[in-house]
Amino acid sequence: MPETDIFRYVMTEHFSPIISRWHVGIRKDLHIKRAIFNSTGILIWQDVFGSWLPYNKLQQAAIKKWKHIWREHKANYQSSNNGAAGGG
Repeated sequence: MPETDIFRYVMTEHFSPIISRWHVGIRKDLHIKRAIFNSTGILIWQDVFGSWLPYNKLQQAAIKKWKHIWREHKANYQSSNNGAAGGG
């Protein structure tokens, strides 16, 4: 199970993107899973102060898929309306 940002569930408006500069390999997979599990954005660093740390094709595909899902349901992920998009 990925690490959890408890504030994400206590205060649904709490938004803290997942950030990691130096993760490589399996650590990047965990980084992606954490962003998905916590329903947050992910900050991509591939060129870290001159060091090239690319994501592999599977990681890129997972990020692309998550990006599409997150953007499509952004109102649900960042709302205190219990998932009611555009609610009031």
